[in-house]
Amino acid sequence: MKKAILIISAILCCGVLCAKKHNTPIATGEYKDWCNYLDYININKVVNIDNYKTIVILPIGQDKVVWPDKDDNQYPALKKALAEAPSVFQEQIEKELKGKNIEVKVAGSDVSPKSGEILIKLNIESLDMGNRALRVWVGFGAGNQSIEISGYASDTSGKCFSFKQKRYSVKYSSYEKILKSGFKEFGEDIANIFINMQK
Repeated sequence: MKKAILIISAILCCGVLCAKKHNTPIATGEYKDWCNYLDYININKVVNIDNYKTIVILPIGQDKVVWPDKDDNQYPALKKALAEAPSVFQEQIEKELKGKNIEVKVAGSDVSPKSGEILIKLNIESLDMGNRALRVWVGFGAGNQSIEISGYASDTSGKCFSFKQKRYSVKYSSYEKILKSGFKEFGEDIANIFINMQK
């Protein structure tokens, strides 16, 4: 009997230690490396996505984006990728939350949440398109692309959580494809916030 109690205690302790090690508490508060993948999150309210009918993606803040010169081949790639970013987020979040019976839509302007809606507001904090030639010819991290976004989710009760995430890419595709791939990964990150909050 004592042996069984010791084994159970060890398992429970391990669970607590693992949770602390990977920093995966699903509770209000501020966390870094949340669920072992998200750089930062501040949870004001734990969200059960099953309680909502619609996720609305608001226009993405781009004030901090440093644009290349218009004659630079990065300019049209960045312009097109940013224009398509909301729909990329929409498609990826829909894909990751398939089976949740929730509609994901893009808003043309900032709006206030209605009953049954949760809004997602994203801002680009930094965007370095890198240098494709350096990635191809030098490698070892040279010319890598990086994007950092911040964002928050809110409903009729107010702000539910805010977060920040940075991603790097070493891919050799075109600038536009790499940017879209990055936005797709961010969409997956956002969907995983909702998924992990249900665990």
